[in-house]
Amino acid sequence: MNSICSILLNKAKNIFNKKIANSAMLINAKIDKTSAVRNKTRLYNVKMGRYSYVARNSLIQNTEIGSFCSISEGCNIGLPSHPLTFLSTSPVFLNGNNYLNYHFSYFTHNACPQTIIQNDVWIGAHAQIKSGVTIRNGAVVGAGAVVTNDVPPYAIVGGVPAKIIRFRFSESEIQILESLKWWDWSNEKLLGNANTFNDINEITRGVGI
Repeated sequence: MNSICSILLNKAKNIFNKKIANSAMLINAKIDKTSAVRNKTRLYNVKMGRYSYVARNSLIQNTEIGSFCSISEGCNIGLPSHPLTFLSTSPVFLNGNNYLNYHFSYFTHNACPQTIIQNDVWIGAHAQIKSGVTIRNGAVVGAGAVVTNDVPPYAIVGGVPAKIIRFRFSESEIQILESLKWWDWSNEKLLGNANTFNDINEITRGVGI
C-alpha cells in the first residue's frame, strides 16, 4: 500500500514536468529539475544531479548519479547479489522481503549496497552494473558491458566482464579535469566557457589553469 501511495505521489509531483515521462516509475527518487527520465524507466532509491538523463526501459536501484550523466536505454544499474558463501543462494534463507513470500531463516545479507555514478559519465545501451560499484568522473561504459568493479576517472570500459579499453585523456589532463570540477560550475560560468568545451587545452586556458 505504501508503494502504491509513493508511486501516485511521485506521478502527481511530476505531472507538470515534461522531462519525467508519465510511464516512468519513481519510488524514493530525488531528481534535479533540469534532468530527465524517459518512458518505462524505473528508479528506486535514486538521487540524480543536474542535466543528467536516463533513457527508456532502464532499471536503477539504490544509486547516486551525479551531474551531466548520459544513461542510455535498457540499462540495469545496481544489480542486487545473492550470497555465494552460504549453502544456498536462495532468498528464502535471507532477511527482508522476497518474491516467494516465504522464509526458512533470516540470515543477514546486504544484497544491494549503494552504487555511485559520478559526474559526466556516459553509459551505453543495455549495460549492466553491479551494485556497490563506483563509476568515476568522465568514464564511458560501452553498450552491453557488464561492470563488476570500480571504473577509474575518464576510462572507457567494455566487454563481459568490463575491462579498460583506454582512457579518454592523458594522466596529466585527467588530473586537470578532476581539479577543474566543471560540473559544479554555475550555468553562467558554463555559458561563458561553453565554446571551449571541444578542446581541453582551450578550456584550461580559459579558466586560467
